[in-house]
Amino acid sequence: MDYPTSLRWRMQVQVRAYVMAVNGQRSGVWEHYSVVMDMQMGDGGVMEARWAKCQRCNYKARCEPVRGTTGLWNHLKNYHHYDTQLRQFRAPEIGEGSNANDDINEVLDANDV
Repeated sequence: MDYPTSLRWRMQVQVRAYVMAVNGQRSGVWEHYSVVMDMQMGDGGVMEARWAKCQRCNYKARCEPVRGTTGLWNHLKNYHHYDTQLRQFRAPEIGEGSNANDDINEVLDANDV
């Protein structure tokens, strides 16, 4: 059966949203990111782009299945003071981050959730 292009695209998005890693487990980093699908015009026509958007800021990174999640974890650790061992946000140290007041408020808000 041949579906209209818009319906085929929506079906692909729904299927891809539930794809797990090779070992069958989903990374814990996805608790802090949402997947955003974007259509872009390229040389070969319309291209689909998949982005991970941080739920704490406006940071976006490509999240194709072959790219892995290391960059997403690094963003959480470096910009939001996330401790991967404790699985929580920590208070920034003195001189860490661009604005200590914003950083500490972010930590307090995150740990209240």
